[in-house]
Amino acid sequence: MRITMIMNAPDAASVELLRAEVARWRGVGHEIRPHLTFEGGDAHRLAQVAATDGSDLLIVAGGDGTLNEVANGLHAHLTEEGGTAPRLGIVPLGTGNDLAAGLEVPMEVPAAMEIAIGGREMAMDVGLVGGRCFLNVSTGGFGAEATEETGAGAKRILGSFAYLITGVKKFANIEISEARFGAG
Repeated sequence: MRITMIMNAPDAASVELLRAEVARWRGVGHEIRPHLTFEGGDAHRLAQVAATDGSDLLIVAGGDGTLNEVANGLHAHLTEEGGTAPRLGIVPLGTGNDLAAGLEVPMEVPAAMEIAIGGREMAMDVGLVGGRCFLNVSTGGFGAEATEETGAGAKRILGSFAYLITGVKKFANIEISEARFGAG
């Protein structure tokens, strides 16, 4: 199988785990092309390239934000070029991993790779708001602001508890937000 892996790994240990998995799956005959993201937009662009190059499977090793970028890259590919997109597999490496948890993807890298490569395929609805797609949830206002304002250092040290702390701090200064959603 022709596999592209897009990695947004939080630390060197995660990269080494992924490196071992790539070697293991190459050893049984799969072609795996790993790519490491460095900045915002990389996962979006790499997903478009994977779809254009005819990957059978696109494994996202990262968190919900990386998955969102990949989903939007695949959506852009389908919108601009048509055709098909690769199946999507998840190796959860983020702080919350909400989508992976909801899909009951194992949190351990080797087990998640097993599911991504050998698990059963399942269809999933994709939502679209303001020209951007989402797989799990689309949110705005207080929750979205708290998520965006939670620093990488806090997430690394405190895990998902960091979101709660940021939310409590924001709650002290909560303000009314306005939003408009329209058909695009």
